[in-house]
Amino acid sequence: MSKQIYSLIQAGADAFTNMYDVAIDFPWSSDLSYPLTVRATGFEVPDTGVGTYDKTYHGVKLSAIKPEHEYERKFDIEFRLDAAYNLYGQFIAWLSAAGDVVTGGVSNWAGVMGRVVVTALGGAYTAINEPSLTHATHDEIKDIETNAKWAFNNVIVTKVTQPKFSTDTSDPAKYTVSFIFGQNSLPFFASSGIQGVGGITNPQSWNGISAAK
Repeated sequence: MSKQIYSLIQAGADAFTNMYDVAIDFPWSSDLSYPLTVRATGFEVPDTGVGTYDKTYHGVKLSAIKPEHEYERKFDIEFRLDAAYNLYGQFIAWLSAAGDVVTGGVSNWAGVMGRVVVTALGGAYTAINEPSLTHATHDEIKDIETNAKWAFNNVIVTKVTQPKFSTDTSDPAKYTVSFIFGQNSLPFFASSGIQGVGGITNPQSWNGISAAK
């Protein structure tokens, strides 16, 4: 076998954009037993980074690191609209708990916080084995250690777009949900492994306030 073919085989499997699951823990639910990827059209993890500033001396300029994070604690997810409007209604209820546009009421109550967990299927995952995400028994998500996981805690819905109707097409209707979050767990940060620090089993807390479940 040539070195080129051997290198391609030994490189292992690539990560694919459609091999993922999004699970959402609503404030009134007790587990993450239902992957919502069946309706989520995708997920973009917020980019992380640190700030820089310029240092100059005698015509020489170099960049140094600022003691700050350039990291927006928010993300959007687009969903296909279910014909019964059930999932859509769940997000509207979540949004209404923070701000109801009909009554004008607003709040920043910790009890309206939930969780969002994104898992990239990879590593030992194969089509003939048990999937890494299963909700057959409605228990906590079962994982395999080789799957990358992004967990967002203290999540609040800040916006749910309204449906757009048209007589010109028969495409599935879609809407976008905007989220903000407090805590997060990202793969490989803080010298952690592929599933990050803490994971999804840590209790939700924000500034010492425990979120009601």
